[in-house]
Amino acid sequence: MKKIFFLLTIILISCSRNIQISPILQEDARYNIKPSEMTGFSFHFTSNPKADNIQITKRRLDNKFRYSLNSPFKNLLTEWFYIKFKSNVQPENEIKININDIEYETINDNFLTSALIHSVQLTVGVELILNKQKFLREFSFRKTMRFNPNEANENIGMDKDIMDLLETFITAIDTYADDTIAFIQDFDTSKIDEKEKEKEKKETLKPEKYVVLEPLNLREKPDWKAKKILVVQPNQIVEKKMEFEEWVLIEYSDHVKSKKFTGWVYGRYLQKIDY
Repeated sequence: MKKIFFLLTIILISCSRNIQISPILQEDARYNIKPSEMTGFSFHFTSNPKADNIQITKRRLDNKFRYSLNSPFKNLLTEWFYIKFKSNVQPENEIKININDIEYETINDNFLTSALIHSVQLTVGVELILNKQKFLREFSFRKTMRFNPNEANENIGMDKDIMDLLETFITAIDTYADDTIAFIQDFDTSKIDEKEKEKEKKETLKPEKYVVLEPLNLREKPDWKAKKILVVQPNQIVEKKMEFEEWVLIEYSDHVKSKKFTGWVYGRYLQKIDY
């Protein structure tokens, strides 16, 4: 039985036709990539076995097509990386991109024709390590395309549709990298105290103060996994320093211990105090 199953598998694979994808960034996509001022990056890509054998199958055995996303996606990301960061002999920062999951399905568009509707959803994880700080983000996009195996030039249409999907990820990753690098450059936590001291000398505006509504974990970084400094209890008054997405950098004064603590809290449970 095992031999029969093995032979059937070989037959099924041999009957399938590969759809070739041209992994080259389009001119518009290349134009929109702005080289970064931050250098010293290494790039790592982790493929997914499920993305190596995506099938478009009809009821008849001779109408089976297959393609892979691992290699084309890696090639596009590598091209993006060298446009964005160029190369560096001693990288200090890292970019890790993983294909976390992939789902796809094929349905008949019309039983009277050979046209098919093929839908694929790709989920990609991005990890940026900048100045020894780790930032994580996940993107998921779906592309629905029409495929007619009886049309001679259909492979060209499929190639374009799949490239559109992959370039959507390139654009999202490029924007995320820009935003994260800008945050690191402009709001480096190690420089916040110096900036605030200079600001206090030049301005006489009252600081923004907030009251804590629920117990809040004060963390070293704007990340749920970051190290916890302490728990700020409800009804405590804190001073806002800056924001990053849904996180707020605050200064908390512990009058019992006569100490001041600076860290990040989740901003949903802060209420501004009006003077």
